[in-house]
Amino acid sequence: MVRWRQSLLDGFFLRFKEQGLSKEIAIRLLDQSAIAHAFVLSLNDAFRLCGVGFFILSGIILLAKEKR
Repeated sequence: MVRWRQSLLDGFFLRFKEQGLSKEIAIRLLDQSAIAHAFVLSLNDAFRLCGVGFFILSGIILLAKEKR
């Protein structure tokens, strides 16, 4: 499994090297990309949590209404 990851990273570094970028810049770009993806995933989790909370609170409000 470590070999697979290493070959994947080597492929990324080779692509960046072909474009004239150093290994340090390639690592920074990959890091920024990973942080951006993590941010989007965290927003997705927060959105789902808000949706579930909305449905739970809606049910509580419907059940708590006074009947006349």
